[in-house]
Amino acid sequence: MSNVIPFPKIVNSPLPLPRERVFHIGFRDGCDRFEPLYLKRNGVLHGIRYWEMTTYDLSKKYYAPVKVLEECPDDCVPIMLEMFGMQHKVSFADLRKMGWGGKSYEPAIIYTLQSAQYTEQ
Repeated sequence: MSNVIPFPKIVNSPLPLPRERVFHIGFRDGCDRFEPLYLKRNGVLHGIRYWEMTTYDLSKKYYAPVKVLEECPDDCVPIMLEMFGMQHKVSFADLRKMGWGGKSYEPAIIYTLQSAQYTEQ
């Protein structure tokens, strides 16, 4: 007879934060040239992670931040992407891979059941 040892079930843990903190989102039409937009993951303050939209000067040897355009808490990142017109460039799955842990405010269609027909509200 063999001795069978039961192993505990594997629990899927959430994805760890990626090592990168700055993610290229796209380009924005500036006054005289296209400005690259980057989404930067900042630290956690009082349990809330903060993000910022920034641009960098790519013409220099070192990538110095030109200016911080906007900063927001974790839940407002989709709103901030809409402000810059980048909501279609980044999906919620991409944001999750970047370390975003906010809530998505996507509208859902509600169906009511009435005599085997579906009607939208």
